[in-house]
Amino acid sequence: VSNVHRQKGFVISHMREPCDQYLSLWAFGSKGKGGLYEELKMDNYNFTVDAYGHDSPTFDTKEDIRRFQHKWLRDQKVLGLIARRHRESYGRPNVIETTDGGTRIGTP
Repeated sequence: VSNVHRQKGFVISHMREPCDQYLSLWAFGSKGKGGLYEELKMDNYNFTVDAYGHDSPTFDTKEDIRRFQHKWLRDQKVLGLIARRHRESYGRPNVIETTDGGTRIGTP
């Protein structure tokens, strides 16, 4: 959403349920697809092997569930990803994250 939209009117948005969105990102990455998967793979190939699902097409084995819950969801690039994406698209442009996971108003 551009500043022009913010200044001249209002914005209506819809947000997908965050848990569903995280699961969808993980499942898409488990197929070797998506920008997040590629970013994580470039940072640490072994992480992508350990954290994404192996048992296609449903990725619903106990081991895949463990990978999702205990590896992928806990990665620093994944934590808070949905909130960051929403805030970058629709939120206040001067809201920034703090190192402790909180937010504050101001400039970086």
